[in-house]
Amino acid sequence: MERKLTSNQLQQLKEKFCANVVDNMELDTLIEIVYDQLLESYYRYDQQDMKEEIVSYFCDDDQEYNTLINEVNPYTNTNPEAVSDYGVGK
Repeated sequence: MERKLTSNQLQQLKEKFCANVVDNMELDTLIEIVYDQLLESYYRYDQQDMKEEIVSYFCDDDQEYNTLINEVNPYTNTNPEAVSDYGVGK
């Protein structure tokens, strides 16, 4: 006969199981799971939400945000709409 758990005991069971799973994972698997979870959590963020998240995470005044923006959409004098280092426009 299976013992019935309280909601608190069920939560403890979940936590212990998760700890065991994590303890037995390779680092690359852990990194992949965290990356996927982060990406999924940011899926519905618009640009302003992402800016706020990035600025808050890095505790800076837009420096890291601007760095990341320049990586995904580089600005050049000859082509301000460039989206790559090769000068390919939008």
